[in-house]
Amino acid sequence: MRRLAFLACVAACGESASAPDASGPAADAIPLPACELDDHAFIAASAKIRPSTEGHDLDGDGDIDNVAGPLGPFVNPAVATQIADGVANLLWILPGLRLPPGAEPNEVLVYNTGGIDADVPPDSTNNLDGGEFLVTLADLQADCTPREPGVTIQDGTHLSGTAEHGTFVTPSGLAESFHIVIEADLEPDGSAMHAVNSGVVGACGADRLPAPGTESGTVLGFAVVLGIQPDFDLDGDGLETIDVENGVVARCHDGSGAVIEGIGCGCDPAIADGFSFSFEYDFVPAQLVGVIPP
Repeated sequence: MRRLAFLACVAACGESASAPDASGPAADAIPLPACELDDHAFIAASAKIRPSTEGHDLDGDGDIDNVAGPLGPFVNPAVATQIADGVANLLWILPGLRLPPGAEPNEVLVYNTGGIDADVPPDSTNNLDGGEFLVTLADLQADCTPREPGVTIQDGTHLSGTAEHGTFVTPSGLAESFHIVIEADLEPDGSAMHAVNSGVVGACGADRLPAPGTESGTVLGFAVVLGIQPDFDLDGDGLETIDVENGVVARCHDGSGAVIEGIGCGCDPAIADGFSFSFEYDFVPAQLVGVIPP
């Protein structure tokens, strides 16, 4: 297979080459210095919320947990447009991935982040055909490894893993998530990967995500308009509920009975409950060619 370009870290590896002479994010890029990571990177060619009947049992009761499923018909078309236009460059970086797969299971880290088109000027038409991307230096630790990776086990061409907490990259941005489940199946040569990612996103995380296809709405408000309420009691005081008025979050009801008024109530510390979700992706290989200062 063709060897992918690798992420590297200026702090750990010393002086870098000069940045490209161009405007935009690539003008500030730091090209790869001497060190390299033996990683593989993939970009989502498609991403969609799965129907409520598909997902994982996240709480052990035998039922699928995916309360966000009804958002799919509204959100998925906007996500497809964002990917095609290069607005949503969803990257998975997989340190430790073996291609071709080995005979014995091995540990693979899974790190997801948003990529920045390295083309000058940006050109989304080649994003899914060996596209080159940058990430921010803030996304890397001092030893060049990504921050907050999840751990999966690669068994042949199948990857699976769980994590109690992490950062979930959506087409709308980053969201804190819980009870994470990842499953993926690779082509033996690494030319494609199909993956599903389930978990629970907190009310605050949902309220910080702009709803795709809207000017000012949030995923939280949009979900409540559709009749979706938190289904995971993450703080043990009973399920919380959220009210909207004119499509905007107006107040939150804590499980203890307290009422918190205001548009930002979803991020009040007392409102800790979350919404179960399940995403499905198709990935193709991507090249990581540099980092951007934070």
